[in-house]
Amino acid sequence: MSLARIQKEHQAKLAAEKAENDRLRVEAEERVGQASEALVNSVNLEVSQVFVNQKRLEKEVKALHTQSTRFAKTSQHWFTLLGNLNDALKELGDFQNWARSMEWDMRNVATALEAVAKKQQDDQRAPAAQPGAKGE
Repeated sequence: MSLARIQKEHQAKLAAEKAENDRLRVEAEERVGQASEALVNSVNLEVSQVFVNQKRLEKEVKALHTQSTRFAKTSQHWFTLLGNLNDALKELGDFQNWARSMEWDMRNVATALEAVAKKQQDDQRAPAAQPGAKGE
Protein backbone atom coordinates (compact mmCIF):
# COMPACT_ATOMS: atom_id res chain seq x y z
CA MET A 1 0.00 0.00 0.00
CA SER A 2 1.28 3.25 -0.94
CA LEU A 3 1.23 6.36 1.07
CA ALA A 4 -0.69 8.28 -1.58
CA ARG A 5 -3.38 5.65 -1.62
CA ILE A 6 -3.66 5.67 2.16
CA GLN A 7 -3.84 9.44 2.03
CA LYS A 8 -6.57 9.29 -0.65
CA GLU A 9 -8.55 6.73 1.35
CA HIS A 10 -8.12 8.85 4.42
CA GLN A 11 -9.23 11.97 2.50
CA ALA A 12 -12.20 10.04 1.06
CA LYS A 13 -13.08 8.76 4.53
CA LEU A 14 -12.82 12.30 5.93
CA ALA A 15 -14.93 13.64 3.09
CA ALA A 16 -17.55 10.90 3.69
CA GLU A 17 -17.54 11.62 7.42
CA LYS A 18 -17.82 15.35 6.72
CA ALA A 19 -20.71 14.73 4.33
CA GLU A 20 -22.38 12.48 6.92
CA ASN A 21 -21.76 15.08 9.61
CA ASP A 22 -23.22 17.80 7.36
CA ARG A 23 -26.22 15.63 6.61
CA LEU A 24 -26.70 14.86 10.31
CA ARG A 25 -26.20 18.55 11.18
CA VAL A 26 -28.83 19.61 8.62
CA GLU A 27 -31.17 16.89 9.88
CA ALA A 28 -30.54 17.94 13.50
CA GLU A 29 -31.14 21.60 12.59
CA GLU A 30 -34.42 20.64 10.91
CA ARG A 31 -35.51 18.61 13.93
CA VAL A 32 -34.46 21.36 16.34
CA GLY A 33 -36.34 23.83 14.15
CA GLN A 34 -39.42 21.60 14.21
CA ALA A 35 -39.12 21.13 17.97
CA SER A 36 -38.64 24.88 18.44
CA GLU A 37 -41.64 25.59 16.25
CA ALA A 38 -43.74 23.07 18.16
CA LEU A 39 -42.57 24.58 21.46
CA VAL A 40 -43.25 28.13 20.26
CA ASN A 41 -46.68 27.07 18.99
CA SER A 42 -47.41 25.43 22.33
CA VAL A 43 -46.24 28.51 24.23
CA ASN A 44 -48.16 30.78 21.87
CA LEU A 45 -51.28 28.68 22.42
CA GLU A 46 -50.82 28.91 26.18
CA VAL A 47 -50.09 32.64 25.98
CA SER A 48 -53.17 33.21 23.85
CA GLN A 49 -55.22 31.15 26.31
CA VAL A 50 -53.82 33.24 29.19
CA PHE A 51 -54.68 36.41 27.25
CA VAL A 52 -58.26 35.18 26.69
CA ASN A 53 -58.55 34.25 30.36
CA GLN A 54 -57.15 37.64 31.38
CA LYS A 55 -59.72 39.46 29.22
CA ARG A 56 -62.52 37.31 30.65
CA LEU A 57 -61.32 37.99 34.20
CA GLU A 58 -61.11 41.73 33.53
CA LYS A 59 -64.69 41.65 32.25
CA GLU A 60 -65.86 39.70 35.30
CA VAL A 61 -63.99 42.05 37.66
CA LYS A 62 -65.67 45.03 36.02
CA ALA A 63 -69.09 43.38 36.35
CA LEU A 64 -68.37 42.48 39.98
CA HIS A 65 -67.29 46.05 40.69
CA THR A 66 -70.51 47.35 39.14
CA GLN A 67 -72.59 44.90 41.18
CA SER A 68 -70.76 45.70 44.42
CA THR A 69 -71.23 49.43 43.83
CA ARG A 70 -74.93 48.87 43.19
CA PHE A 71 -75.15 46.70 46.32
CA ALA A 72 -73.40 49.37 48.39
CA LYS A 73 -75.87 52.01 47.17
CA THR A 74 -78.82 49.71 47.85
CA SER A 75 -77.47 48.87 51.30
CA GLN A 76 -77.03 52.56 52.09
CA HIS A 77 -80.60 53.23 50.92
CA TRP A 78 -81.91 50.39 53.13
CA PHE A 79 -79.87 51.74 56.04
CA THR A 80 -81.44 55.18 55.54
CA LEU A 81 -84.94 53.66 55.32
CA LEU A 82 -84.30 51.62 58.47
CA GLY A 83 -83.14 54.76 60.29
CA ASN A 84 -86.30 56.58 59.17
CA LEU A 85 -88.45 53.64 60.31
CA ASN A 86 -86.64 53.60 63.64
CA ASP A 87 -87.26 57.34 64.07
CA ALA A 88 -90.94 56.87 63.15
CA LEU A 89 -91.26 54.05 65.70
CA LYS A 90 -89.65 56.25 68.34
CA GLU A 91 -92.10 59.03 67.50
CA LEU A 92 -94.97 56.55 67.64
CA GLY A 93 -93.73 55.36 71.03
CA ASP A 94 -93.51 58.97 72.18
CA PHE A 95 -97.04 59.58 70.87
CA GLN A 96 -98.34 56.49 72.67
CA ASN A 97 -96.66 57.63 75.85
CA TRP A 98 -98.16 61.10 75.40
CA ALA A 99 -101.59 59.56 74.75
CA ARG A 100 -101.31 57.43 77.91
CA SER A 101 -100.31 60.51 79.90
CA MET A 102 -103.24 62.47 78.48
CA GLU A 103 -105.61 59.57 79.23
CA TRP A 104 -104.33 59.38 82.81
CA ASP A 105 -104.64 63.17 83.20
CA MET A 106 -108.17 63.13 81.75
CA ARG A 107 -109.20 60.33 84.13
CA ASN A 108 -107.81 62.32 87.04
CA VAL A 109 -109.66 65.43 85.84
CA ALA A 110 -112.84 63.38 85.32
CA THR A 111 -112.51 61.84 88.78
CA ALA A 112 -111.97 65.27 90.29
CA LEU A 113 -114.96 66.69 88.41
CA GLU A 114 -117.10 63.75 89.49
CA ALA A 115 -116.02 64.31 93.06
CA VAL A 116 -116.84 68.03 92.82
CA ALA A 117 -120.20 67.26 91.19
CA LYS A 118 -121.00 64.66 93.84
CA LYS A 119 -120.06 67.09 96.60
CA GLN A 120 -122.28 69.75 95.04
CA GLN A 121 -125.16 67.26 94.79
CA ASP A 122 -124.60 66.17 98.36
CA ASP A 123 -124.49 69.79 99.49
CA GLN A 124 -127.73 70.53 97.63
CA ARG A 125 -129.48 67.46 99.05
CA ALA A 126 -128.28 67.97 102.60
CA PRO A 127 -130.38 71.10 103.28
CA ALA A 128 -133.39 69.51 101.62
CA ALA A 129 -133.05 66.40 103.74
CA GLN A 130 -133.00 68.47 106.94
CA PRO A 131 -135.78 70.98 106.49
CA GLY A 132 -135.46 72.95 109.63
CA ALA A 133 -131.83 72.50 110.30
CA LYS A 134 -130.76 75.83 108.87
CA GLY A 135 -133.69 77.93 109.62
CA GLU A 136 -134.41 76.78 113.15
